Amino acid sequence: VFCKSDNKISKKCNLNIYLPFKKEIDQNNLIPSMSITLYSIFTNYLVENLSHDISLEEYGSNHPAGDIGKKSNLLVKDIMKKKEDCCIMFTNNTLRECIINMTEKRCQCCIFLNNNKLFGIVTDYDIRKYLENNNDINININDIINKYPSYVKCDTILNNVKHNNKNLSGIPVLDEIYNFIGLLDNKSLVNI
Repeated sequence: VFCKSDNKISKKCNLNIYLPFKKEIDQNNLIPSMSITLYSIFTNYLVENLSHDISLEEYGSNHPAGDIGKKSNLLVKDIMKKKEDCCIMFTNNTLRECIINMTEKRCQCCIFLNNNKLFGIVTDYDIRKYLENNNDINININDIINKYPSYVKCDTILNNVKHNNKNLSGIPVLDEIYNFIGLLDNKSLVNI
């Protein structure tokens, strides 16, 4: 890859790519600033196009010691909040009890289980939305539980987790037989 076609090395190459280049930015046309920028844009574009045929696992295996390797092979279970550290309650509890438990556990959501299977979730967002229109915090929590929350499996590569701003309070993590084992929340994501 060259900026100028009149060079000795290009004559020895089987394939040459010439990038359109006029002049460096300095007054003497010596400091390689524009040419380096041009090379950088070209190589990034080239790598991005070639990477479509490489899986995330393959890409990460070529970067074993660096940040790219760490992030590309990091699984949800590697950073999730463990079940014992989560706020878990029962559907017969009140909203008030839920708020107190979430505060004590320093959690932004509360998990509800039925035989260790995910029954539902209440996030701080859900509570705020409820309190915008209601004053009663002694209602049964079952009235505001999201019974169809999104979840993620524990062996999912973290980079593949899709989320929106609403569920940053917590995404339940399930094992291979759909038992609740932890929570992926914004505190978990801070350390990566």
